[in-house]
Amino acid sequence: MSSEESNKTSRRTRSQGSNSRGRWDPPLNRDGTPCLKGRIINLIQVVVITQLLIVAATIHGCLMPGRTCTSETKQHIANMMTVITTSTFALYAAEK
Repeated sequence: MSSEESNKTSRRTRSQGSNSRGRWDPPLNRDGTPCLKGRIINLIQVVVITQLLIVAATIHGCLMPGRTCTSETKQHIANMMTVITTSTFALYAAEK
């Protein structure tokens, strides 16, 4: 049996055992370590969406009747949009 066949067998055995216990079985890199790229990208997506919700809520609060936005609030919205744009480009780069 070649080393490649033994690696496939050990992965298959390990994944069958871990599935029976209900654990998450991540895909493996070539060196056998777990590949967590997908989980990291999902985390970045959650952060970007949360930031967008914060900005949307702030803008909605500014547009409500009887409320005015100060220049400090407008600057905060602009800063958050800059952070969101940077995070989005980081997410795009990580996917490539």
